[in-house]
Amino acid sequence: MEKDTLEALLKKNEGEEWVRMAEKYEEVRNWLSNLPLSEEMVLSMAKHLHIFMKDAGIDPKEFLALPGPKARDLTEKKCEEYMSKGEHAKVTQVKYAVRSFYNYSHKADGERIYFTQRHKLPGCPG
Repeated sequence: MEKDTLEALLKKNEGEEWVRMAEKYEEVRNWLSNLPLSEEMVLSMAKHLHIFMKDAGIDPKEFLALPGPKARDLTEKKCEEYMSKGEHAKVTQVKYAVRSFYNYSHKADGERIYFTQRHKLPGCPG
């Protein structure tokens, strides 16, 4: 997504919590502006990253400071909670967003998160 397109998307959705997160954290803004996805998909990724951060009680900088295995375990723990509530689509979307954000932000150091088969749903990222 081009920077101008992201700015327009942020302005269009001004006042939403995910927009405040993107404005506050440069890491989130950089990730969103470099997603090679449609506006609709970027919006979904941003909203689901925000949902996860809010539900996990962690901010993006703290999350990125976690080593890969801890970041993965925190994500899986939250996804188990969503699964127990029958929120299967939320699990899929959160895992896509969190994995993309973490792996993009750590591209220089090679740190990555992946998810286990134990938590994988059809169509869910591994």
